[in-house]
Amino acid sequence: MSETPRAQLTQSEQILDEDQCAQLLGIAHDSLQELRRRGEAPPYARIGRGKIVYLKTRLVEWIDERLVRGKELESQ
Repeated sequence: MSETPRAQLTQSEQILDEDQCAQLLGIAHDSLQELRRRGEAPPYARIGRGKIVYLKTRLVEWIDERLVRGKELESQ
């Protein structure tokens, strides 16, 4: 059985709430919720009752994984 990777928090790690994450991505809060519903959202943690948070470093990694590079554009 594989173990879920755990977040290694440092003192400087920035934790974002849903609104901060949506703002950083430049999308509406509802759009972020829809991404989560479809299983396409950045990695997040559920804290307590309904509180969802994002680690900024994981958000940046998620964006980086979706960067379109030059060759990809030519083949579209």
